[in-house]
Amino acid sequence: MTPNELDLRQTLQEDASRIDATGDFATAAIGLERRRTRRRTTLTAAAAAVVAVVVPVLLWSPSGPTGGLAPATNPSATITPTPSATPSATPTPSVTTTADPVPTTPAAPTTEVPVTATPQNTYALDDTIIVDGRVIRLERGTVVGRFSVLSNGGFVLESQLGENPTEIEILSPAGTTIKAVSGEGGSYVTSPDGSIVVSETKFEGPVVVLSVDGTELGRRSGAGSPVAVVGEHVYLGGETAEQTTEWNYVTGESRELPRYVSAVSEDRTRAALSWPVPNQVFGDPRCWAVVDLTKAGFPKLIERCGQDENPEIFMPRTFSADGTYLVGSKYIDGGHWFIPAVYRVSDGKDMLRGTAQQPISGWSWRLDDDENSIVISRNTAPDVYAGPPENTLQRCTLDMACTTLQEELPLTDSVGIQPRYVVPK
Repeated sequence: MTPNELDLRQTLQEDASRIDATGDFATAAIGLERRRTRRRTTLTAAAAAVVAVVVPVLLWSPSGPTGGLAPATNPSATITPTPSATPSATPTPSVTTTADPVPTTPAAPTTEVPVTATPQNTYALDDTIIVDGRVIRLERGTVVGRFSVLSNGGFVLESQLGENPTEIEILSPAGTTIKAVSGEGGSYVTSPDGSIVVSETKFEGPVVVLSVDGTELGRRSGAGSPVAVVGEHVYLGGETAEQTTEWNYVTGESRELPRYVSAVSEDRTRAALSWPVPNQVFGDPRCWAVVDLTKAGFPKLIERCGQDENPEIFMPRTFSADGTYLVGSKYIDGGHWFIPAVYRVSDGKDMLRGTAQQPISGWSWRLDDDENSIVISRNTAPDVYAGPPENTLQRCTLDMACTTLQEELPLTDSVGIQPRYVVPK
């Protein structure tokens, strides 16, 4: 562990010591603080966004092989004007002076403009979100399970605190809660441009469509969980639903699509399906397919089904921006981490393959903008199948050339919920 990482740990511990709770009362104190935070008024949230002090710890280094930890060069997110220059004293004119003295113009104040979060300059670690080296501190003890960067630089966060259920919140760019969507589990999806969030209000509960400022744009019950949103169209279904529903939340119009839709292309012409082989237990062979949404009957353009045709149990989750690839995961026995997968839509070819000695595995990842590499919170234990796991943040090309972006961290257990690097979707 580097000195910078030790500094981060020490800073978090010092702040934690200020919470007036000990022993069995610590969890209750943290829960009380969370409830107080959610009851803050909009004025309080706005003021907190201005005065929040952001602690420098980690520097995102997305380019070149020198990526890793480095001191942040900008230690504060507080907008602090530079003191104005003191005007010079007006000179006393002599009897021969004919021109009026010109006073010195005070220097204009300068302000520091915070960097806007993007998927490329942002990641999470423990109970913080790091944006270009700036730390946004979440509630102490928060474990980030999944998060996405929104079009305004804010976030949608799926997290857990202690034994509390998973909750989903929309956060401002400063990390304050704008909208608590669900405190009882559930799931969410975002539009490709990050301008729309669709989430369950609780596990298998009503689905709401939200803008980045928390404004509700639509609501629907009984059609399934959100699996995708493209433009004004929300796709609701999941493995327990009898079919997938395409719902226009603006007009209210709907149409039925095949069951098991798991992803929809940005032009809405194709959908990916993922379903279990009949009469098999979870984790056994699965099927996947790509269907044409523009034709009657939604014909399958490609299908891989069963152990022979889908030996690594690919589960598609999203199309790449230009529709060339399907991005998803391959199930690994044990359930606590997965192998990322990139398949070519035209012929179903597996584009991202590790080796038996060094498979690519981890907890969260995304296909990078160039569509030739992935960024992954990677499992780097010597024996990735036995653990205990170790975790680092890397960029890997599709042919397995990897660059480390953030330092390796040890994880003490191979199962359960643990703090680790989390890559935004």
